[in-house]
Amino acid sequence: MIVIGAFEEYASGDVADNHPLKGVPGVVFARDVSTGIDWYLVQDALPEDYVFVVIWTETGRYAGSSVDASTFFPAGMTVLAYTKAEFDAFDVSGKVWSGSDWVSRPASIPKEISRRQFFQQLAVMEIISKEDAKSAMQTGTIPQPLQAIIDQLPTDDDKFNAEMLVIGADTFDRTHPLAETVRISLGWTDEQKADFWRDASKI
Repeated sequence: MIVIGAFEEYASGDVADNHPLKGVPGVVFARDVSTGIDWYLVQDALPEDYVFVVIWTETGRYAGSSVDASTFFPAGMTVLAYTKAEFDAFDVSGKVWSGSDWVSRPASIPKEISRRQFFQQLAVMEIISKEDAKSAMQTGTIPQPLQAIIDQLPTDDDKFNAEMLVIGADTFDRTHPLAETVRISLGWTDEQKADFWRDASKI
């Protein structure tokens, strides 16, 4: 596999005088962000018998592939070249480019999980007991570990609002300020918080 480069669109006024397409109406130009070399010139030097893959530079997501590099206008994309054997052996569907290899794309993070999923996942992680989880569902009792976090909130109004949310909410929103308070109190990273919502959404 060869990483050809990442490309960006540039103004026709910046095109070199000896460019074969300079002045041709309707032509849009792209160049390598590292070297400044125009895409039309790069593709002429690309290896034969390769499959060319383009990925979105910012996200690493697969955009398309072709045996003919001239079919791409890769502005905003990075071009990779694979031998036919490499390409046939590698499934890029559902994967992203890490900078050195295709890796599985992380599962999307749900914005909301149900009340049952929230308390059950806390029990799965042994943050609360199974009995705590059942009591929260049956009677609205706030598990003590969560109550301890709520008790640290700065004002009585903050505590009241948090208690009402935990007691009465049908769903829990990952972006709600209380969810962030819980994350910080439990010492989680942002990714650990995301994993909690992902895992909870599956049970």
